[in-house]
Amino acid sequence: MEFIINKNLLLENLNNVSKAISSKNLIPVLAGINFSLDSKGLSLTACDNEIMINAFINKKEIKDIISEGNIIISGKYIVEYIRKLTAEDIHFTVLDGTKVLIKTNHSELTINGMDSSDFPKWEIEKTVNNFELKVNEYKEIISQTLFAAGVSETRPIFTGVNFSAEKGLLSCVATDSYRLAKYKINLEKDIDMNIVIPSKSLSEFNKLLNDNKQKTIGVQVYVSKIVLNYENIIFQSKLLSGTYPNTSQLIPDNYELIFEIKTNEFYQIIDRVSLLNMDKEKNTVNLVIKNDIATLTSTSPELGKAVEQIEITKNNNIDFEISFSSKFMLEALKTIKSEKTIIKLNDRLKPIIIESTDNNHALQLIVPIITY
Repeated sequence: MEFIINKNLLLENLNNVSKAISSKNLIPVLAGINFSLDSKGLSLTACDNEIMINAFINKKEIKDIISEGNIIISGKYIVEYIRKLTAEDIHFTVLDGTKVLIKTNHSELTINGMDSSDFPKWEIEKTVNNFELKVNEYKEIISQTLFAAGVSETRPIFTGVNFSAEKGLLSCVATDSYRLAKYKINLEKDIDMNIVIPSKSLSEFNKLLNDNKQKTIGVQVYVSKIVLNYENIIFQSKLLSGTYPNTSQLIPDNYELIFEIKTNEFYQIIDRVSLLNMDKEKNTVNLVIKNDIATLTSTSPELGKAVEQIEITKNNNIDFEISFSSKFMLEALKTIKSEKTIIKLNDRLKPIIIESTDNNHALQLIVPIITY
C-alpha cells in the first residue's frame, strides 16, 4: 500500500474514527486504526467492543494512489504524530507487509503495523427499519434527554436512551428512575421499533456532527445494533439488551395544580438557595405555593437557611408544598428555551412535570423528595 495525501484531510478523518478506540481494550488490533486503500479511495476504521466508526476518503481527494492494500496502525501514535507534522502532504508506504513508512519533505517515521485480517469486519445488511433525522433534530434529542440517563452499570438498561416509534412518531426517553426526560419527533415515514441505544454511543456520534443543522443522518435499525450514516462517516453501535420499562404510565392525564413561572428567574433562585446544601447528596429545595407566590427554601444545620420568593400564575386557588433535588431541577430547566416554564403537580408524593410553554414535544419529570 502506498499513497500521498493532504495532512489536514487525513487528520480530520483520523480524529473522527479515533473516538472508537478504547485504551482499555486487551485485543491489540482494537487499539489501532485500520487503513484500507483500494481503487475507490481510503477507508479508515476503528472499533471497540461497543462502537465502530468508519470514515471514507474518496480517491478524488487523495493526491496519489500508487498501490492498494491494508494495514492496522496504532491509533494513539498515528493520530498524535500526524497532528504534530507541519508539512502539507504526507507519503505513506507499507514495507515488508507490516512496517509503515511515513514521510514528508523534512521528516520520516517508521512504525510497526498489524495484519488487517484480524480486524472486525463490517456486516451491514439491508433493513426495512430505516429513516432519516436532520442534524438539528438529533442534537435536540441529545440535549433534551441524555443527561437524565443512568450511569450505574447495575441497571444497564437505564444507561441508554429508549427510541420507540409507531404511526410516524418517534419518542426518545431517558431515565435513571429518579427523573425522566422525553422528547418526540414526527418522522416522514411510519416505522415500528423499540430499542435502547447506549448513552455513550449517542454522545460520541454527536461529536462527529458539524454545525450544518439541515444536513441529514441516515438511521438503520437491526436486531442488536444501529447504524448511523452522516456525510462520509458510518457509525455502528450495539444496542442494549433487555426491555425498557413502560414510562408512559408515570405521566398523568390530570393535575391538581398547574402554574407558570419565569424560566431564568426560577433557575437563578434555585441556583442561589441550593448553595447551602450543594455538598449534600440530595441537594433538597422546598417549594411552597401560597396564593400567587412561590417560596423556595433550603436549610443546612451547619450553615443556615436560604429563602427566596417569586411570583407565579396558577390555574386555581390551591396552595401546595413539595420538595425536590435542586440538581435535577436545574438540569431540567436548562432544556427549557421559552421565557416561561410550566410546572404540573398532583400531590407531594407524585412526580413533578416540567414543560416549556412553546414546545409540546419535550417533557421533564422529577421524583419528589419526601421530607418530614
